[in-house]
Amino acid sequence: LEKVVRGLGVEKIAVVDPYNYKSVSEKVREFLHQPGVKVIISKRACAILEKRAGVEQVCWVHPEKCTNCLACVKLTGCPALSLLEGRLDIIESECVGCTLCMQVCPYDAILIKKIGTVNINV
Repeated sequence: LEKVVRGLGVEKIAVVDPYNYKSVSEKVREFLHQPGVKVIISKRACAILEKRAGVEQVCWVHPEKCTNCLACVKLTGCPALSLLEGRLDIIESECVGCTLCMQVCPYDAILIKKIGTVNINV
């Protein structure tokens, strides 16, 4: 894809890992302030569209750390994030373990666990 884009005359191209929220958002901000055509290529498929085959870890919400600010919902749009009885919850069967929600949580309230293990309040 990168060669095709270069062949079209685009010089400003970035290849990013969409699972790394910080680097993607930095690249978007950088490109927004530059003139001309820019292309950002994702080197992975969207986690939402990925099949769950091979998923070994999932995220979970630490109830004592979560303030229900919903930054994770607003910034990722992940379908695994849900409100359950007015509190944020992660539907384990929908989570693909990409950790985007964890990366954007300003309170470090989203943690990782291996599939089939019990959440441990740390």
